[in-house]
Amino acid sequence: ILESQERRIDNPDRLARFRFVRPAFSSEPATRDALFRSFSDPANRRQESWVLTAMRAIHHPLRAEGSVTLIQPALEQLQSINDTGDIFFPLRWLHATLDGHPSLEAAEIVQRFLDTHQDMEPKLRGKLLQAADGLFRAAR
Repeated sequence: ILESQERRIDNPDRLARFRFVRPAFSSEPATRDALFRSFSDPANRRQESWVLTAMRAIHHPLRAEGSVTLIQPALEQLQSINDTGDIFFPLRWLHATLDGHPSLEAAEIVQRFLDTHQDMEPKLRGKLLQAADGLFRAAR
C-alpha cells in the first residue's frame, strides 16, 4: 500500500513528507526505532510537523506495546526539543509520544522521569504533566 501510494504522489513537497514519515509505518520495529533515534539530532527535527506525524505513528495505540520502550528516550530529548524547537513543539512532542499509551508501565516511566528530574524548569514540567494527564488517568 505504501509503495503504490508513493507512486501516486506527484507534488514534490508531499512526496518529501511521505518519504520522511514512511519508516514510522514500517512493520519492522528496528526501522521505526531508527527513525525515532534520528530525532536526537536537531537537524532531523527541522520539519516539526513531519516529526510529530512520525511520532504519532510510532506511538499509535496499535503499536503502544512495542513503543513503550521509546517513552524514556523521548522524555530525555525533551530539554533539547525545548531549546531548539518552536514554542509549541515540546507539548506537541509529548502528546505525540504519550497519547497512544494507556498502560501502567507507560505511566510508571513518566512518573520515574518526573521523580528523577526534580530540577526540570517549571513550565516544561507543567507541559509534561499536562500531556501525561490522560495516561495517568488511563493507567489508574
